[in-house]
Amino acid sequence: RAIIGDPKTDKARLERVSPISYAADYKPPVMLLHGSHDESVPVEQSERMAAALKAAGRQVSLTVVPEGHVEWSQAHESAALAEIAAFLERNIGKPS
Repeated sequence: RAIIGDPKTDKARLERVSPISYAADYKPPVMLLHGSHDESVPVEQSERMAAALKAAGRQVSLTVVPEGHVEWSQAHESAALAEIAAFLERNIGKPS
């Protein structure tokens, strides 16, 4: 609350600066990758963002990994990196 603001007293400002408020304005495809056990950022935030992007007709993919916010297992990290590479290749192209 000290850093971000109080959800009650700063609600209008927080909604104004929230990425979900701009979901309809996003042009490029969006990839969301989230740990289901994330204690810093609830996975529901990514789920809500994915739903808002889909509702706006935007291309979005959401992958939820059974990990926390940081220090993922090597297997999950490797799988996530492979997914990121595939996403970039699909949407930008193969590296030359």
